[in-house]
Amino acid sequence: MTDQTVTRADLSEAVYQEVGLSRNESADLVESVLSEIADTLTSGETVKIS
Repeated sequence: MTDQTVTRADLSEAVYQEVGLSRNESADLVESVLSEIADTLTSGETVKIS
């Protein structure tokens, strides 16, 4: 495992490159996903990413 940190910008760029959304749309998508994950964890539920 590496010590590299993946940022929101990294995730947005990956979505932009792989999916073809605009950079703004990619950033919005990443923010929506991360917000949903945070809300779920805050409510005490488990998040599984596989």
